[in-house]
Amino acid sequence: MTKDGCHFDVRFAIRHTSVVILFCLLLACSLTGFGARAAETNSLVWNKAAGRVDADLHGEPLWPLLEDIAHQTGWHIFVEPGTARNASTKFKELPPDDALRMLLGNLNFAFVPETNGPDFLYVFTTRRENATRHVGATNAPPKRVANELLVKLKPGTDIDALAKLLGAKITGRNDKLGIYRLLFGSADSTDSALGKLKDNSDVAAVDYNYILDARKLGSKGMLKGTPLGDPTRKLPGANLLDLKSPGGKHPPVIK
Repeated sequence: MTKDGCHFDVRFAIRHTSVVILFCLLLACSLTGFGARAAETNSLVWNKAAGRVDADLHGEPLWPLLEDIAHQTGWHIFVEPGTARNASTKFKELPPDDALRMLLGNLNFAFVPETNGPDFLYVFTTRRENATRHVGATNAPPKRVANELLVKLKPGTDIDALAKLLGAKITGRNDKLGIYRLLFGSADSTDSALGKLKDNSDVAAVDYNYILDARKLGSKGMLKGTPLGDPTRKLPGANLLDLKSPGGKHPPVIK
């Protein structure tokens, strides 16, 4: 009995408290299980040998989806900058072409098979040549070639005079496309030249040069579908890039 004369049933209180605790534990377990099940539902299985694809996706963003495809297929995938989509779809044993339609929805895509190398997939909203951002199986940043720049010049520009003015050595050139590799004496002079070239009206695009894994090259040893400098600055006619290098030490990647 309490001080105010009211009866207090200890056994009822214990039973009531136990019921509340049990309910909370059951609720927590059910929510945990629900979260685990929800996380497990986002799955993609790409069976290359059988030529079949299974998917169970709920709001999967485009970039991690393409990374997963690249990892499972070995394809080199390029996407148009700014392209976005959340994939929600479920299917089993679809052929790759139909699977891509289900996964990419209203986005455009072009699949380019290669006979002697990895296949290419381009995902875009406007035109295929705008699919310039490379999707890798990992997020590892590309490695720079020390003290080198890649530059695309406007027609009529004298690369030899420009290189002499910058104190650079021309280590690779494609006069037809107007694309050149320039080697400098130090990292500081490379950075300085990059700034000058960006402000030069005779320069269409410029950026650092990067080391490209040979597996990213097409069947003819040419780099395919990559941008030079800012992805918004296009390289007309440069779908296949073949820079002739005296030593051929570093295959160029245009980032």
